[in-house]
Amino acid sequence: MQNKFIAFAAGFNDVTQVMHEWGSLFVLTGDGKMYQLSEKDFQTKLDMLFRKHLYEIAISLAKTQSTPSAMVEIYKVYRVLPRNPPGGLSCPSVE
Repeated sequence: MQNKFIAFAAGFNDVTQVMHEWGSLFVLTGDGKMYQLSEKDFQTKLDMLFRKHLYEIAISLAKTQSTPSAMVEIYKVYRVLPRNPPGGLSCPSVE
């Protein structure tokens, strides 16, 4: 699996049902509590990864889900210089 990053882990006691509906995973426990687990949107994922200084993971995710022009915007916004710029674009050297 490429670009799969688990950002949440929890244990549930006495799980009675697990359902997948409307793009979310619902976990029903024996005490009647229901938990909804859902995937964050692309921009939220990027923001979270950059906030945690996980630049390599964020850039890898962005490369698979963005166009070269969007990648340039990501590099500008987060002030990250690419090792291998997308689409053969050149980056100015930093000294």
